[in-house]
Amino acid sequence: MGQQIEARLIEATRVDLRVTDAEWAFARQYQGEIAAHWARRSAENPHYFNGTVLLLSDYALSDDGVVSGRLLRTDFMSFLYWRETGCPEAGIYDTFCTALIRSREGHVLLCQQRPGNLNEGFATPPGGFIDERDVDADGTIDLSRAVTREIAEETGLGAPLLRQGAGFAILLVRHQVSLAVPWHSDLSGDDLVRKASLHIAGEAEGELLRTLSLSPGEALRTLSLPDYARVLLSASDVLKTSA
Repeated sequence: MGQQIEARLIEATRVDLRVTDAEWAFARQYQGEIAAHWARRSAENPHYFNGTVLLLSDYALSDDGVVSGRLLRTDFMSFLYWRETGCPEAGIYDTFCTALIRSREGHVLLCQQRPGNLNEGFATPPGGFIDERDVDADGTIDLSRAVTREIAEETGLGAPLLRQGAGFAILLVRHQVSLAVPWHSDLSGDDLVRKASLHIAGEAEGELLRTLSLSPGEALRTLSLPDYARVLLSASDVLKTSA
């Protein structure tokens, strides 16, 4: 049997996520080390781009199922240094949005990235960092918009082939937070993969190598999954949230 993963999964009715102007003290404290690390890692991997990264710094759950949270801005090179030095306690979580896409027969859509990307070697649901385009003028993050954008960028899929389910699944596992949105399709898993494959083939510089459609149980048995994806796929009821 596999090792038990310590995690907290919150099935939220709504999310209230906002970006603050708070500074990440870790990035300031280690700015010299970060710059040296980035010079080496960016030379090794031309796929890396030093854009803005939003990281969850605190969260709360209300009695009526609303998850509220505050995020701060940093740059990718500071995040990468933190990640590659073992994710030391620094007052933040590695934060990203996730699409839980279920096909007609109940399979889940998973992605495998091209070499040189952060999740190389793993199968994961579509998703990625929350983008500045997902932040409204008042600092509020539109999580549904973020996930819709990630699905379209990575797979080319969207309405009317997909419809959003109810609620959100907020998963905290070790140093990571996955902000997940359930989606459903009347297409078979094979059809979703075929349509995504056409999009991927036309994206020479895209992140994805391919997509797969498997039952959650088969994915857990046969694929290399990061901890957060393993927990989400194990919680099959989350994937079945009604549209």
